[in-house]
Amino acid sequence: RMWGVLACVCSIGLGWFLTFTVEDRPEIITHPDNEDSIKAIIPTYRVPRVFTSSLLMLIAGSLSVSRLPPNVSFKREEVELEDGFIYVDWYITPQSEELEKENSPIIIALHGITGHAQENYMRDLCKQAALYSFRIVCINARGAGGTKLASAKGFHAGKSDDFRSVVEYVNSKFPQSILFGVGFSLGANVLGKYLGEWGMDCLMQGAVLFSNPCDLHVSSEKMTSTWLHRNLLNARITDNLKKWMQPHRSVFGKIVDFAMIDAATTIREFDEHYILPVFPEFSDVDDYYTKSSSCEYISQVKIPLLVVHSKDDPICPISAISNAVVDEASNITICRTKYGSHVCWLNSLNVYNRSSW
Repeated sequence: RMWGVLACVCSIGLGWFLTFTVEDRPEIITHPDNEDSIKAIIPTYRVPRVFTSSLLMLIAGSLSVSRLPPNVSFKREEVELEDGFIYVDWYITPQSEELEKENSPIIIALHGITGHAQENYMRDLCKQAALYSFRIVCINARGAGGTKLASAKGFHAGKSDDFRSVVEYVNSKFPQSILFGVGFSLGANVLGKYLGEWGMDCLMQGAVLFSNPCDLHVSSEKMTSTWLHRNLLNARITDNLKKWMQPHRSVFGKIVDFAMIDAATTIREFDEHYILPVFPEFSDVDDYYTKSSSCEYISQVKIPLLVVHSKDDPICPISAISNAVVDEASNITICRTKYGSHVCWLNSLNVYNRSSW
């Protein structure tokens, strides 16, 4: 009987520990004139205690499923490029037709490295944005999401011209609709670079960057900083990059040395044998990281921009996001949370029905 009581107490205690939440008040860095209005719209993040471990949240986030509501689907569309095409997935709800008639605003979203338009975090965005009468179109980076490549040009961390092509396409199709941008991880880097390159001519009215690597040199160093980073995170992403390339081997066959690709054990090694031969404008990997890092362009962004980052991000260090950009530009706001890991911010333990902050 004593052991039964003890087991019961332990079970209750474990359940309490797992379900108990920790209050995480975001740190807001913005122009003084914007501070009150920004703080009024950004809620406190309540994180399950078990997810105060960034690694556990990252694992749970990667395994989580974001279920679509009934009568909701994605509609794929092809967008022509100068050297091929790219595919976008429109989030279609029973209200989509009416929203189109009303010229409701449109969010153009881009996923992270080795992801695709219907990733769980992209679905989370679609479901939340639809509640506020936004239309959402999610970009598949070249060759992602089961799409084909028309030429031996895939995606890379700074390939903002493809994003520009989608923006121009959506703008021409719905010229009366206001456009916004949302990027996650590598997609955030691409979006940030694009916004800085085009300034007031970016055709957008606002944007949000989630878990932006910002400085690719810093992220690359982070991914080799510990045994765990090298052998779990770095190795996993490298394997996923190889899987992305697998169905496109015939396209890259005459350009890429697949023996070296297969032997790559880090992202940097993969970049050396994929990026450099496919994109000869980069002299070496360091040159690629420098020219593709959005930190070189963020200060040139002219539209309202919200940068959301977690201090415990195990992939993209918070140190890469400088407060200096806020001092230079009143249109930029940085929101830092203590917890959230990388593109997660889970607020529930239910990985079968993902719920994010």
